[in-house]
Amino acid sequence: MKVFELHFNPKGRKDSVFDSFVYDPENTQETQMGSLCMAGELTRALPQNGSFLDSISGAIKNEFYNKANFSEALKQANVFLDKETKTGNVNWLGNLNFAIVNIKDSILNFTKVGNIKILLLRDGEVLDIGQNLELQDQEPYPMKVFSNIASGKLSPQDKILITTQEIFSIISRNENFFNQLSQISSEKELKNIFKYDRDALSEISGICLLIAEGGSSSTIAFPSIKFSLPVFSKKIILIIIFTLILASAFFMFGGKKKEQSDPNQEKLKQARYKIMMAENFVIMKKDEKAQTLFQESWDILSPIKTEEAASLRESIKKHIK
Repeated sequence: MKVFELHFNPKGRKDSVFDSFVYDPENTQETQMGSLCMAGELTRALPQNGSFLDSISGAIKNEFYNKANFSEALKQANVFLDKETKTGNVNWLGNLNFAIVNIKDSILNFTKVGNIKILLLRDGEVLDIGQNLELQDQEPYPMKVFSNIASGKLSPQDKILITTQEIFSIISRNENFFNQLSQISSEKELKNIFKYDRDALSEISGICLLIAEGGSSSTIAFPSIKFSLPVFSKKIILIIIFTLILASAFFMFGGKKKEQSDPNQEKLKQARYKIMMAENFVIMKKDEKAQTLFQESWDILSPIKTEEAASLRESIKKHIK
């Protein structure tokens, strides 16, 4: 997993603590679980909570790789928060914004709590995939803070963006910003993109993570003065099918896409969505629904004589019965 970790104004604000944590597998057993990425912010923080985010991320990471289970890791996070509350540390209540992402073989599992964004950048679109988690019934503090999990399958060019609210409020002003982010491949490119509004960004605090599969991670700090470079009672598992979101989502940052002049492009897009939807049904072991969508995709692609259409047909051939 390749992760660009951007820390804005890391020493400029006394009442806010934030950090990011990226863990790649270190042995064969951990490789089976994939990579783990977390980002968090504690607002209105007291001095004694300076290591709070480190502690919760450590508890999650250890449980995740020891138990080989994402849900078990979240249970441990809730146990940690419960212990903190019982010892009198209630400062985090209502002030914790934390996102957890696990990626293994293009399968994405994630959860969040509080006011932090998890965005999917795909084909020029920006989708707030963490929004569904916000809409779910939340269990009472502190034992059910992390109570919902969402899952889906990533396309090869997809990127995940995790950002705290203050950073999001600035970067979302530029409609083209997210499209540029989806295409970056190096730290230098990323620095150049973030120079577009250096005055605004130099005055804010927060964290921003850009995640893609493959490669190694890097951290970029933006100083304060100059801009530089649970036990679950319900066990609620939300299987978010990204293609369903794509099919119904509105464009978050203004305007609809211009219609493609080539009619085949719309058909290819429709086929890609159906294939992604079918692959997610395979994950959910709903083979009948998956088979229907694979067949529909094949029917759409059959008359199209392009290299992309041929590649898509090849990818679903093994699923057609």
